[in-house]
Amino acid sequence: MLEDTIVEEDIHPVYVSEGLTDTGKVRTANQDAFVQLGARGVWGVADGMGGYRDGDVASRMVCEGCSAWTALRRSKAPSMPFASA
Repeated sequence: MLEDTIVEEDIHPVYVSEGLTDTGKVRTANQDAFVQLGARGVWGVADGMGGYRDGDVASRMVCEGCSAWTALRRSKAPSMPFASA
């Protein structure tokens, strides 16, 4: 009787993501950025700085930093905290 209730398939969730940013109706440049690292369980959105200079650089740096941090944490320092106080 129990054999009918045993699940033998992989039932872990699979996450699928997609990202798109848009300048909108007010700005001439898009300062937003996003990072998708689904295999590592990390997704992030970095909003620009409301049209201020180098907002695109800042948001891109945040996404690149998240990517680099997750790569480092996964390969070299699994006990490393996300942020230091």
